[in-house]
Amino acid sequence: MQQSPPPSLTTPPPGPVALPPRGLSQRETEIYWGRDRSGYRQCIGQLEGLTAWTLPPQNRS
Repeated sequence: MQQSPPPSLTTPPPGPVALPPRGLSQRETEIYWGRDRSGYRQCIGQLEGLTAWTLPPQNRS
């Protein structure tokens, strides 16, 4: 019987950053973009981790 993946791989990553309903300054745009990008990287990391977790041990790198 296969164990469950670790919680670090199954906890939902942050969703898209909510933007205020107004125009943004260049600084604000960069801050929101950075936060959104950070969440995206976390999501990709979890996907890669889950993919590796599902592989048979002999195929893991």
